[in-house]
Amino acid sequence: DARVFCFEPNKDNFELLKENIKLNSFEGRIFPFNVAVCGESGKRKLFLSEGKTGGHSFYRESERHVVVECITLKEIFERNKIDVCDYMKIDCEGGEYDILLNAPDECLKRIRFICMETHVSKEHSIDEIKERLRKAGMKVFIDRRYEEMMYAVNPELMEKEVFESVKVFKPE
Repeated sequence: DARVFCFEPNKDNFELLKENIKLNSFEGRIFPFNVAVCGESGKRKLFLSEGKTGGHSFYRESERHVVVECITLKEIFERNKIDVCDYMKIDCEGGEYDILLNAPDECLKRIRFICMETHVSKEHSIDEIKERLRKAGMKVFIDRRYEEMMYAVNPELMEKEVFESVKVFKPE
């Protein structure tokens, strides 16, 4: 009985997410939240991408923006009573640094597998994320076909056969 938690800060995208959940009869299994996941709670400006609904970002400034509510990874785990997260997908247009570099070990150690798109940042390097995840006990892989794709596996939470199958990627 998998539960899927989705976090979408943009109101229009959030409404589309809810519509798709209903159209596919996934109510009660997929739980949408109209908030951004960040390194700290509060409100922030989300800059809106022109013509690309998936390109909104806290880091690529534009003339148009909305103020959104933010929640931390720790708060997500606590409020939703998540003991172990089997799969975490992160695609947040540069927000991966804020989320992961500020997440406590207690959260990161409870994630089996992370699949994320990484972005070039003026303030951070991808190596910081790799080191942070390693510190939490994860093995980190970069998909050389798509340099921006990073995967992290927690061998303590993975069955050996599953962990071995992930090794198709070169460990970093």
